[in-house]
Amino acid sequence: MSFDLIKSFLAENALKFVPQEVLDDMIDKLLEEVCQGLKKLGLDPLTIPDIKIPYSLDKVTEAIAPLAGAEGSPARQVVTLLAQLCKGCSQTVSGNLKLTEGTLQGLSRLKRQGPVVMTWEEEGSVRLGTKFGVENLAAPFKSEANLEAINQSVNPDIKARVSNVALDLDVQLPVRGGDVKSNFDLDVGPVDVDLEGLGPLDDLAGYIAPHVAEIVGKKLKEVLTTQVKDKFLEEVERRLPGIRALCS
Repeated sequence: MSFDLIKSFLAENALKFVPQEVLDDMIDKLLEEVCQGLKKLGLDPLTIPDIKIPYSLDKVTEAIAPLAGAEGSPARQVVTLLAQLCKGCSQTVSGNLKLTEGTLQGLSRLKRQGPVVMTWEEEGSVRLGTKFGVENLAAPFKSEANLEAINQSVNPDIKARVSNVALDLDVQLPVRGGDVKSNFDLDVGPVDVDLEGLGPLDDLAGYIAPHVAEIVGKKLKEVLTTQVKDKFLEEVERRLPGIRALCS
């Protein structure tokens, strides 16, 4: 038996004697550093880009027409006809909704959601896997909606909510040198939007909410797949000596 095979055998069997609480504690400490890093990077609270949504009867019709039925159906034809007939009075429901100072809060509350699994790979590396998650992220906005034709404005209370974010981290760590390989799976729950105080624009809630949800969800996914992922891998790299020590 070669010396390399002996070392692999010893390393593989050494992992069997590592207590589960040691693995979990190691990753919990890593996660604490990640969460602190997210705050320092300005990711909690996470700034959401300002949103401007122009609205008019035509735009609302575009949003609700597909919900009325298939193209050419009687219900769809009625909705389209009403829009055409009311174009002359559509100015009473036209204007802009501006959402500013939006911040998504809570990303640094990530928690481990399952035991850490560490296995030995035949090519001489350790595979480390676990799940993380956070629930109930909230993004309130400062909002103003104006009705241009009648020179009025309202200040609705608008807040986006993300029910949950789940991260599945799988990292392959070389024990005797080499590159770290990683797989970072992401699952973002639905983005719900609470709208209150729309006043005369209350009927537009179904038109406004999807716009807000799309922008919040897009920004969150962008950050998770770049800066959050990079911070996780940075902390894993920093702890490589300690992880290798578990195999010796």
